[in-house]
Amino acid sequence: MRDSITNGPVKANIEVINHDLDSSHIYSDSLHGDYYRLINNGTYQLKISAPGYYEKIIDNVVVLNRQATQLDVYLAPVNSSINESLPLNPTINYYPNPVQDILTVSLQLNQPAHLEFQMYDILGKKRMIPHSSVHSGGKILINLDMTPLPSGIYVIRSVIGKSVVDQRIIKKK
Repeated sequence: MRDSITNGPVKANIEVINHDLDSSHIYSDSLHGDYYRLINNGTYQLKISAPGYYEKIIDNVVVLNRQATQLDVYLAPVNSSINESLPLNPTINYYPNPVQDILTVSLQLNQPAHLEFQMYDILGKKRMIPHSSVHSGGKILINLDMTPLPSGIYVIRSVIGKSVVDQRIIKKK
């Protein structure tokens, strides 16, 4: 768990939704932001919270038996200089499309904003762990790994502040 502005470690409370029925509280390490937990294989939803940061929900976290699942989670500070009431007017491009392995999202922001990218298959099912971060504005390049996905048609939903942009992406072998 890291601060999305400073990249510093954050001591965050991690709750596995519908699993932590005994209200157990597990925290990330305050020195490095790391979080380790043994849990049975399955697909889980995580709720991550820390004082002074916006809460984050991460869906479809897949845990395989005897294998570590690595997530890079960035929490946005509540007092960051994001003014979501102003229009962002983002300019956004996705390339290459069709894509084989790495999809590059290129955008230009006129002010700081919280960004989130989610990938859905043609049936509307989330197919990738969402990418979420806060950026200070200007030109931004984000690379999304598409290699785990089978060939097909997908929709990438880009949430930029309060703006939502959906784009059709074709994944090929």
